[in-house]
Amino acid sequence: MQGRSKQAATAQIEGDGFRVAAPAPGSREAIVPPGTVHVALNLADAPTDFVLEDGAATDGRAPARSFAVLPAVARPRRLRTGPAGPSLALALAPDLLDADPVLRMLLEDRPPLLHALDPTMLALGDMLHTRLTEASLPPSVPAIRALVVTMAARAVHCLRDAETADEADWPDSVQAATLLMAGNLDRPLSLAAIAAHVGVSQYHFARLFRQATGHSVHQHLVMLRVGRAEHLLRETTLPLAEIAYEAGFGSQSHMTNVLRRATGRTPGALRRIGRVAEGSDEAPFG
Repeated sequence: MQGRSKQAATAQIEGDGFRVAAPAPGSREAIVPPGTVHVALNLADAPTDFVLEDGAATDGRAPARSFAVLPAVARPRRLRTGPAGPSLALALAPDLLDADPVLRMLLEDRPPLLHALDPTMLALGDMLHTRLTEASLPPSVPAIRALVVTMAARAVHCLRDAETADEADWPDSVQAATLLMAGNLDRPLSLAAIAAHVGVSQYHFARLFRQATGHSVHQHLVMLRVGRAEHLLRETTLPLAEIAYEAGFGSQSHMTNVLRRATGRTPGALRRIGRVAEGSDEAPFG
């Protein structure tokens, strides 16, 4: 059965091979059936606690604006998350994934990907959440399916990156630095200040960070700032100068230049895309 439903401020939509839910704020639990892939997105600007029961229990704190991918396994998984703001839960069935040779990777038995910080995935999640919770008319199932498939492909990309630079294996100093950056984008963050925060020399930390993540501290920080700016442009009516400040850019013109290089679009164009996504039931991509 296909369609959209709302109960207790939780919106969800189902289609062939997928289910998407935007849970009501507060503590919540999801059970991932065997063979089903689960993608959980914390779209809030604050971290949230979680417990993942996957044979043994794993608990931790998911950073603000992060997501997790739980690939399909032969046993059920249980995910409990604490209070937070907007979030999404995607359940992807084998018949959706097995038809695509790229998405099929999600059906392999592999460790879950936790605490992922990917601006592209989060921007897609913001768009899907808006369509699910704020559109004046119910979104079309085919349009939602197109967005879900795009997010599944992005999940594959992130899993492949994790295989070459597994965040769980990052040194403590690198993990601490990524959390520091994600939570302080509105503040000036120099390489020297980050290295001092994690207690490592600047030269050693820069080399350590690149070895662990595959990119420089500056590149990682710019990626986070771009993702933050895109989120605010699509989801708020804040003036551009205020968004530049919130995302940590020195000025509105600096933000414009960085966004144009990173996305090929100006802040005004990105804001218009967000408005179109909110008011249209057409597929988001051509």
